[in-house]
Amino acid sequence: MFGADGDLEAELAALRARGARVALDDAGAGYAGLQQIIRIAPDILKLDRALVHGAHADASRQALLEALIGFASSTGAAICAEGVEELDDLRTLVSLDITYAQGYGLARPAASWDAPSPEAARAGEAEIRAGLRISGAPRGAAGAFARGLAELADHLAAATDVAALATANASAATLLGADEVSLMRVDREAGELELLSTNAANQLGDRWRLDDFPATRYVLDHRVPGQVVAGDEAGDPAELAELAELGFAAVAIVPVVFGGRELAVLEVYRLRPQAFTAREVDRARVLAQQFGAALDRLT
Repeated sequence: MFGADGDLEAELAALRARGARVALDDAGAGYAGLQQIIRIAPDILKLDRALVHGAHADASRQALLEALIGFASSTGAAICAEGVEELDDLRTLVSLDITYAQGYGLARPAASWDAPSPEAARAGEAEIRAGLRISGAPRGAAGAFARGLAELADHLAAATDVAALATANASAATLLGADEVSLMRVDREAGELELLSTNAANQLGDRWRLDDFPATRYVLDHRVPGQVVAGDEAGDPAELAELAELGFAAVAIVPVVFGGRELAVLEVYRLRPQAFTAREVDRARVLAQQFGAALDRLT
């Protein structure tokens, strides 16, 4: 029983001291709510079938699953998905790094411990090459930010000239959940920014005077990320006017610095007038480091 006096935690601690592992059933629904998950800190987190069923076609379910998977990963817990009945859901769960699964899609109840169906086994296993299992999910499957970041890093590492970076901004926008991302090289001698990526309104090589955009200059001078959102009276008027002209309502501006060298700024745009969260800005900073490594090598 869940009470406020700590008896449950004491009982669980005593069980763990004797070597027990604790599993929490139906996580994400019913009695296994967030407060209970945090209090129990289970060794095995069993995800309710209401979250699992139809996950392959539901971005909201995938987002909730990723949040619970992230919690489990940070606490060292294993994840078990309940009610897996469709192979498409199983493939999505595999791409999300679910540890275990149960359900009719794997095997039907039987007196003996039956092996999973061949179709389920194929959907859940990694490809074998040269005697090893190849890591990673099929392209296009639901997955974590880290997987997309690794693919972008591979793309940038293979670039042989700066022009090759122009195609990477679309991948970066997808990773950040943004509507557009622009990479702009800093030319301090000329006091200008040069566009290194293409977008709907501008062309590769277009330039802007840095002095015309105090907010961007501040980001570079102080090497801190910042953002401007339509409707914010404190926002830089020049950036707000540029946003309106481009048809966007928010921009996060992130400095691209590598090896102590000031190289560029990464501008992340969204159409809706909603501020970027600290987590989203941190992800943009990680991407900026990837672009910085490529720019440093190529320039």
